[in-house]
Amino acid sequence: FPSHDTSKRSTVIPRDWEPNSTHEKFCVENGLDCALNAERFKLHAQANDRRMKDWDAAFRMWLSKAKEWSKTGSRVVESENVNDLIERLRKEND
Repeated sequence: FPSHDTSKRSTVIPRDWEPNSTHEKFCVENGLDCALNAERFKLHAQANDRRMKDWDAAFRMWLSKAKEWSKTGSRVVESENVNDLIERLRKEND
């Protein structure tokens, strides 16, 4: 992990943020859909005006929670509804 830089400022999620190979490996190992989780993560960040110092670390935390949600069955959302929301927000942000 990179050293903790206390001078780094929190920012909104970059438009070009994408999961990295570590995220993808975690998803494969834990049966998670990386692309879907990344879309949900970005939408959540945008919709809630989230600001983070380290977006990659924030997504690692998101994935660790997604792993728990998949075990308990909680926080399940109909994929059609999520896909409609993703499409609407993409159009709004273009």
